[in-house]
Amino acid sequence: MGRKRQTENSRLGEHLQRRSGGIIELRFPIPPDVRHAFPNARGAPRALFIQSMGTTDVRLANDRADPIRADIKQRIARARSATSGDALAEYLRWLYRYETSKLGSATPKVTAEAARRRAMFGLDEDEGAEVVPHPSGGLAARLRAGMPRQIREDMEAGLERWHGATLFTTDPEKQVAVAGWAADFFFEQTIGTPPAADTPAYREVLDECLAVLQDAQTRKVDVREGLEPGKPLHPALNEAQVSTDGNEALTAEGRLTVRDYYERVFEPTLTKDGKRIGERSLPERAFAIERFIDLQGNKRLYQITKSDIWEFHDKLLRLPKTSELKDGWRQKPASEVLRAVDSGLKLGEPMSPKTVNKSLTAISTMLRYAEKRRHIKLNVAFGVRAEVQDDEEPGRPFEAAELNRIFQQPMFTGSMVGAEKRGRIKAGPVVVRDDAFWIPVVLFLTGARASEIVGLHCDDVVVDCEVPHFLIVENEYRRLKNPQSERMVPMHRYLIEAGFLTFAADRKKAGGRFFPAAKQEFTRDRRTGAMVPKSLANSPLMRQFNRTVLKRANATENRGSVKCFRNTFEEEAFNHIRDEEIRLRLTGRTIKNSSKVYKRRIPTDPEGRLLRLRTLKDAIDQMTFDKVDISRIRGIRKS
Repeated sequence: MGRKRQTENSRLGEHLQRRSGGIIELRFPIPPDVRHAFPNARGAPRALFIQSMGTTDVRLANDRADPIRADIKQRIARARSATSGDALAEYLRWLYRYETSKLGSATPKVTAEAARRRAMFGLDEDEGAEVVPHPSGGLAARLRAGMPRQIREDMEAGLERWHGATLFTTDPEKQVAVAGWAADFFFEQTIGTPPAADTPAYREVLDECLAVLQDAQTRKVDVREGLEPGKPLHPALNEAQVSTDGNEALTAEGRLTVRDYYERVFEPTLTKDGKRIGERSLPERAFAIERFIDLQGNKRLYQITKSDIWEFHDKLLRLPKTSELKDGWRQKPASEVLRAVDSGLKLGEPMSPKTVNKSLTAISTMLRYAEKRRHIKLNVAFGVRAEVQDDEEPGRPFEAAELNRIFQQPMFTGSMVGAEKRGRIKAGPVVVRDDAFWIPVVLFLTGARASEIVGLHCDDVVVDCEVPHFLIVENEYRRLKNPQSERMVPMHRYLIEAGFLTFAADRKKAGGRFFPAAKQEFTRDRRTGAMVPKSLANSPLMRQFNRTVLKRANATENRGSVKCFRNTFEEEAFNHIRDEEIRLRLTGRTIKNSSKVYKRRIPTDPEGRLLRLRTLKDAIDQMTFDKVDISRIRGIRKS
């Protein structure tokens, strides 16, 4: 059936198209190097994965396509990992051991097709080989039934000699007959499906398996003839267990691939025994590990070299910032983006050295853990860092003129909200003190991170006490960036004057999230395909504030965003609060003196908590923001 694009396609997700009859379908192009992992019903490689979503509704089609796309991307990643990493070499070593020794009950189960092929040549009777027998039985099994012992042994010896000779044939069809089972088994173990045989990737693996089977057959003959077995010829069978940097795998964990080590060994330690980790830390680490695998291969841990880490460093510095990738490039693998950039395509400004160092830190931290636990001998990532210029801006506060323009926007002083389309940004008589109004004001007067305020639970806003305050603690809606972020922040007197206590008391009656208008969004994890929550700091309400309110206030230059409220607060605190520890406790920064050892971030004793709140309240009220006019927000009329 013919397909044609319609105007609605602009709202469809990645690789979704609408048929001429209106039904939406997924048309996912399969890269040439992994088409062997996507055989069609006839076993031929697919260049395009097509599946109907069974609906004309765009939203429903997008929802149905999400898990399918995630599964396809996972299969592509597994297929590339199987051939680019050390998986094939490890499998070839297992294959050699399987063919030359009695493996006992630990032998992995092979498929019915593999069993059938081996049975045809009398190879399924090896002691200890656990197989699924073919229903009709093998030719050799039928011939052996009822034969005298001597004749049976002579026939088996003849079949073995024939099989051994066939292993060295140059006929492609005979090569598939004697070694195809081994290639099939490799792909079924690594990509989870029988491969398309008519592909270069399959032929390459078949040739490798054939060479190892030849080495195994040579050893069998040597042993049978009473000779000292020679050294196998295949490079994978002679591979030294030491990297070119002199690194070694000291335990079985050190021989795991990067992905397996991260998922099985390292990641579980990050949350073990109730250990808390920052809100963005886990996703960022997992993303960095996957990016390393994409750019450098899914190597075994001990095989990673210093050169691999520096090469990863160099590639990251050439990659564009993720925020600048448009037209579907953000969803593409980093390796594909890098090839486009290296070919001369301009996709955006390159990644900053600070961002590069985050990815390098994720790799180095994992390798340092492996070295510390004696899984590997060396941490080859030690000392590899991107150079950060001393004059690089760490993040800026809003200027006083910018703040005045921001708080003179119609959403704060009076708008046409409810009367006109997009009325919130048009001047008028209506002031609606809702979530969109209060969130920026609270950020300005607390210095908190956006996720900390947007993710508040109603129980975290304490108003019925001597010192009304915010409890910045971990809750069901978001984690904290680090342990130092846990704190109490008294409400600034300007916030109380603006009527926030009344708003808070009404909102707390409903329970749950304190600012529910900042909707929680979800994204699909590239590794697992599961839906995971996005940071609340990036909710649609916050994006709208950045892109609309700040833009209209001309406050977006030099990376101006909602984050600048925190820097503004810290600068004002520096100018008015002499005690550094109080400044650090208000903003949730690390306290570097011994005081942090003796003082809890939030005292458990009610009297001690009240004393702490009084001290913090006195300090925060010293911050007057004299150059910023928020009189309209505070409800003060100027004469």
